[in-house]
Amino acid sequence: MTHSYRPTTVPTIQRTTRSYGLRHGGSTPRSRRLAASTVPCTSELCIGGPHGHDRHRGSWSSAADSPEGDITSWGGSMTRLLFRVPISRWVLATAQAMDAAHTTDDAAWRAHWAESYTALGGHTTSGTKGCPRSAAYALWYLGWLKGAMRPHQDWPSARIHRRLGKNAAYAVIAARLLTRGTVAPFHSSLWPRVRDEFRRQTGESAANSDQGAAKVALLLFLDGSLVGPLTVAV
Repeated sequence: MTHSYRPTTVPTIQRTTRSYGLRHGGSTPRSRRLAASTVPCTSELCIGGPHGHDRHRGSWSSAADSPEGDITSWGGSMTRLLFRVPISRWVLATAQAMDAAHTTDDAAWRAHWAESYTALGGHTTSGTKGCPRSAAYALWYLGWLKGAMRPHQDWPSARIHRRLGKNAAYAVIAARLLTRGTVAPFHSSLWPRVRDEFRRQTGESAANSDQGAAKVALLLFLDGSLVGPLTVAV
């Protein structure tokens, strides 16, 4: 089956902390909407922090489910947040630190990733989570990031898996799907396709749930921070 998605523009959601409904649709009284907007999310994948409960772990969903991510004004432009900091600035700040240090070592990426998170105002252990960090490293290392000093490297998914790990492969597969326009830019559509493509291209089983790799690629895509479309080997 050929999957095709051809949006004319990347959808943008203007969020407010009062735009909440039940998970399966419908409206709720204003008092319940306000109460829901103040309940901190405990899910590791609740992007943007306390403003909406993750759809996979709780009964509330926000407008940002489609597409995922809180949107905020940062430096005069709109950007999406991961763990309460702007994802594109976080990734590019880490990439710039790597360029300045003249290194591609993943251990150096780990250190600069945490430093950049703190510099942008992050103050929780979320900044050390391995799955989003590995995804961002792969997208940088393989030349998928706009503004980064890295050439595009056309690696098959199986090689990415062997050399950089599963989360790296998930992120690059997601980037390919999104920049080719073959999947809608919604996490609910993206992750099942990533799982299917990972199994098909590597012959290995995929994780049941996304631990952040596909979401990192999605948020960077929605921010306009991914290079594409590209023709890549699979």
